[in-house]
Amino acid sequence: MEVTTSEQNPAGGCLVVQGAPTTGRQGVEMRAEPVHRLRDGEEEPGERFERAQREGDLPQDVDAGDLARYLAMVSYGISVQASGGAGREELHRVVDIAPSTWPGGGPRG
Repeated sequence: MEVTTSEQNPAGGCLVVQGAPTTGRQGVEMRAEPVHRLRDGEEEPGERFERAQREGDLPQDVDAGDLARYLAMVSYGISVQASGGAGREELHRVVDIAPSTWPGGGPRG
């Protein structure tokens, strides 16, 4: 979030998040790299959620991949909102709400 709303990023948002879906069929090769980066952003959290399941911190009936995708989608949404002019305080409120929707009421702090 800090990157998408920093003064060094006056347009806000993220080029990968904004650019990947905007290329049409003619840009399949150009689209591959940003899409790959977006998917990579789901892999590490997914692995961490699997570990949380093994350690008993996340219910076994939760799909770790789906939870990682959810986290990524919230992150992508923050980027899109930042590019539309949303400020840090507004975006932080979303970040504060998001974990309450997770299985078990959110991660333990």
